[in-house]
Amino acid sequence: MRFVLPARIRQRLQPAHPETIPADQRGRDAAIHKGRPSIPECPEGWVTGPPDFVIAGAEKAGTTRWRRLMSNHPMIHGPARELHWFDQFFESWPTPEDGTTYERYFPRPPGHIAGEKSPSYMRLFWVPAMLREAAPDTRIILILRDPLDRYISGRAFLERFRTRNTKRGMTQSMYSRRAVEESFTRSQYADQVESILEVFPREQLLVLQFEACNADPLGQIARTFEFVGVPPHVPSEEALAAEVNVTKKEKVVLDPRRERALRTRYRTDALRLQTLVPELDLSLWPSAAEPTDPSTEPTDPRAEPTDP
Repeated sequence: MRFVLPARIRQRLQPAHPETIPADQRGRDAAIHKGRPSIPECPEGWVTGPPDFVIAGAEKAGTTRWRRLMSNHPMIHGPARELHWFDQFFESWPTPEDGTTYERYFPRPPGHIAGEKSPSYMRLFWVPAMLREAAPDTRIILILRDPLDRYISGRAFLERFRTRNTKRGMTQSMYSRRAVEESFTRSQYADQVESILEVFPREQLLVLQFEACNADPLGQIARTFEFVGVPPHVPSEEALAAEVNVTKKEKVVLDPRRERALRTRYRTDALRLQTLVPELDLSLWPSAAEPTDPSTEPTDPRAEPTDP
């Protein structure tokens, strides 16, 4: 039986003018995610269905490495690459046919599990409700990183797309502002987690911390395997040692005044997040520490880079 989203939430999330063009005529795959994996074959004797787990965020917080560690388990299946299935429904609601297509991405032998990783899901307001309808029993995994560190890494990551966007007519200053704003909001976790908990029960959400995953990968992957319901398994040494998606762009240097402003906002958000996720260890996040007296800090006139 499919979960039916409460009317009060669906009404709030449903667009005022939903798209009525049939799914096979929208060209959404080509326009939005050219790199989406193709639908895999389902071997004889295997089954398909909704995902058993979804790594839904956060971006630049080690989700690629974690998905690869999970794939090292012999009972875990699913696309190795990011699927981003629900990204495309920004102005429409998935049809039953869309739901059937989504399920085809997850073939697995009976008794095994399958899932996906799409770290954009956490920040896209329409995704939790759609995911709840498509996969009401799925278990959601979030990996959260010190928000200031994630901001800095995210700023460097978004520089990869500067040339593409400026060629399409966006000025350098416009793109810089957009990158700053997006990097900032993607590190504000409380609203994003709350949107998930509005439609999923708390027991279906596991929140890991990037710093703990780096310090104790075996302990944290054991928690993950227990959460998704598979037997204990120790990933290979090769899988544990592999580095993925290391940022190659030069990291942003923050003016201390800008850094103080970010720390203030992120600390407020982290304290609210802790009310939603009481097990969160804020001592792992320096940006969530008590602020220091700004009068004792030197002022550096260097500003965060904007235009190249």
